[in-house]
Amino acid sequence: SRGIAVLQILVYTSLSFKQGNFPWRWSSLESLRDLSFTSASDVWSFGIVLWEIATYGGLPYPDIPSPFALVSQLATGYRMPRPDQCSEELYELMSSCWKESPLMRPKFSKIASQLKSFLREVKRTYINITEDNNEV
Repeated sequence: SRGIAVLQILVYTSLSFKQGNFPWRWSSLESLRDLSFTSASDVWSFGIVLWEIATYGGLPYPDIPSPFALVSQLATGYRMPRPDQCSEELYELMSSCWKESPLMRPKFSKIASQLKSFLREVKRTYINITEDNNEV
């Protein structure tokens, strides 16, 4: 595929592109395959950041050793599973950021709106527990 060829050329010919320096774990499929960087690829990366937050700093794709393996996995539809501590709603938002088609991913304005909605819901259900008040 053309994308794999582009990635191989970058890896083997660029002094600045090294597996450790390029943020391949946060890059969208089209960024890895075709070097296409858009606001939609930024949305993908933001979905990865949400996953990192939900895992308290977990490494994205911990079992995938290289950008080549990641492209292969993503192209077959693989996406990271829902973290244990993550609500279904937040995972749905995350997953929507990882749609294969950039046109199907949400815009940042929609993401912001959904996150504000989640925050309002959390504020409604949050119970403050202090040392003096251990009741739930």
